[in-house]
Amino acid sequence: LQKFKHVKYGLFLSFFSWITMAIIVSILSFMMDTGNWNNDRTFLYGFLNPVYLPQLFFRTPLAMTMGGMIAMFLTLIYTRKDLEFRKVALRSISKWVLIWGPLAAAGAMLYYYMIPKSLVGNLPVAMGTLEFQNWYSQIVVIVIVAIGLVIGMANWSYFRPQTAPAWLAGVSILLVVGLMGHFERLREFIRKPYVIGEYMYSNGLRVEDYPLLQRDGVLKHANFVANKEVTDANMLEAGRDVFILTCSRCHTTNGAVNPMTGKFTDMFGTKPWETAQLKGYIKNMHSARYFMPPFPGNDRELDALCAYIKELQTNPQPVSGAQDGLGFNKPKPSQPVAAVR
Repeated sequence: LQKFKHVKYGLFLSFFSWITMAIIVSILSFMMDTGNWNNDRTFLYGFLNPVYLPQLFFRTPLAMTMGGMIAMFLTLIYTRKDLEFRKVALRSISKWVLIWGPLAAAGAMLYYYMIPKSLVGNLPVAMGTLEFQNWYSQIVVIVIVAIGLVIGMANWSYFRPQTAPAWLAGVSILLVVGLMGHFERLREFIRKPYVIGEYMYSNGLRVEDYPLLQRDGVLKHANFVANKEVTDANMLEAGRDVFILTCSRCHTTNGAVNPMTGKFTDMFGTKPWETAQLKGYIKNMHSARYFMPPFPGNDRELDALCAYIKELQTNPQPVSGAQDGLGFNKPKPSQPVAAVR
C-alpha cells in the first residue's frame, strides 16, 4: 500500500510538473514568435503562438528521455549485477529511452523548422558567443556524439544489462544536461535584438515607443532618474542614466559580462577614444551587429552616453545595482564620476 501511494504521488507530481512546463513553454515561445498577437492582441493568439506546440513536442520527450537516463544510472549504481531485478529494470528503462529519444529528435527538428527564419541567422553567434561563433560545427558534432551515446547506452543496457557501465550512463547524463543548458542560452540569444519578437527590444523598450523616445529622449519618459534632460552641468550623470536605461540589460561598464569598455577597446584600441568614433558606431550598431537594438535616445543623450563611456576609459567604475548595500557583497570603493574636463 505504501509503495502504491509512493507511485501515485510520483505520478501526480510528474503530471502537474508537466502542466507547469506547458505554461512556461508558451511564455518562452511567445517571446520568440508572437505570431498574430501583434495584430490581434488576444490571450489565445499569445498562448497558442506558432512555436508553442513544436517546442512542447520537443521538451516533453526530452524530459522523458532525461528521466529515463537518470533512472538507468541509479539502477546501475544501486543494484547488483547478478540480480534478476536489475536485468528487468534496465531493459524496461532502455525501452523507455529508445521510445522517447527518437520522439525528442523529431520534436527538435520540428522546433527548428518553426523558428522564424529571421532568427536562424543568429545561431552561429548564439552557439558560443561572438568570440566563438566559428565553433558552430564542433558543437554540432558534440550534439551528435551525445545523442549517439544515449542511444548506444540504452541498447547496451537492453542487450547486455550485466555489463552496462554506470560511468558511461553518468557521462551521457552530463552531456545531455550540458547541451540542454546550452540550448537554453541559444534560445535566449537567437531572438535578439528582441526580448519579445517584433514587440519589445532586448533593452526593455517597446518598438512602437521608439519614435517618441528618439524625439524626446529616454530620460524624459523614465520614472526613476535624477536627470530628466541633458545639460552641460550633468553630462556624465545623465550619460550614466542613459547607460542604465539603454545598455545595462546586456552590458556592464567594465565588469566580467559584456563590458562596455572592453568592447570599445577591442574596436578602437587603448588610445583615448574620439567622440565621433563612439557616436558613429552607436548610431549604426544595429546595422553592423544585427542582434543589437538601435539606440533609442536623442542626439543630446547620445552625446551624454559617449561622454560617460569616455570617462569609463580613464576612470572605470561599476554601476550600482538594486541589491547594493544589502550585505550580500561588500561594495568596493570607487571614485565618483568626475566632472567633464
